[in-house]
Amino acid sequence: MTKPIALAIKWVLIVATLAGILWIATRLAQAGNTMAVVIAGLVGMGILAVYATRRSVPLKYLVPGLLFMILFQLWPVLYTASLSTTNYGDGHLYSKEESVTDIIAQSVREVPDTPRYKMSVAIAEGGDPTPSSPPSRRTPGARTSRPSPYRRATGAASNRSVSPRPSRARRRSPTTLRPTS
Repeated sequence: MTKPIALAIKWVLIVATLAGILWIATRLAQAGNTMAVVIAGLVGMGILAVYATRRSVPLKYLVPGLLFMILFQLWPVLYTASLSTTNYGDGHLYSKEESVTDIIAQSVREVPDTPRYKMSVAIAEGGDPTPSSPPSRRTPGARTSRPSPYRRATGAASNRSVSPRPSRARRRSPTTLRPTS
């Protein structure tokens, strides 16, 4: 490919990209999103500065990757962080009447003239479905019937101590080496 043809293709692509950015910016301006219009303008100027000059050859390879990284990595993180600081729910996006209407429209409704089935809890014939006494609940701090290994033993072996570890004088550090005999 000759140099003038390559140069013409380069400028056609630059102009087409800038025209697309201009179209996006006008749509955003019509929607009233001024911050997005400013960002689109900065992106357009950056593309023109990088691809229209010969000075920034390394940026010609880095800019597409940086744009895709911002688009697919940075934007979702920032959007999620900004969304987490808002009260995003049915009662805050619409009025109460619109929220109730939407919830009712999306809820399950009974179809008229459908058969009904009688269901009950499986119990023994003639049995009572309610328990005779409520289940006992253990209160915090209550003692259990099991003896604790940390208490002093009582009874015939009361002269021995049931301690889970040796006294401080007999304890060895884990790094102490023992001589072999």
